[in-house]
Amino acid sequence: MNSKNKVNTVLLSFTLATVGMVSAGPQVTVNFKNKTDENAVYVRGSSSNELTTYSNASPKPEAVAAGASTSFNVRPSDASPISYATV
Repeated sequence: MNSKNKVNTVLLSFTLATVGMVSAGPQVTVNFKNKTDENAVYVRGSSSNELTTYSNASPKPEAVAAGASTSFNVRPSDASPISYATV
């Protein structure tokens, strides 16, 4: 009976650890096309949403030449299962 309790404890611990790992939300893909005649530069804002978006972006958004386009992915932070992007 004692070994059965140990096996159940290990299985329960593994299950709880797995549930925590799969609770992350999906990534957000941001597509940006510069339809102007000037270069567009990504300016990091000062709000917590904008700072979180930039820190979780890959690759980090930078300048986009006139007529060009770019895309980047934003993954949810480890602290939140919610995905969003503020641009």
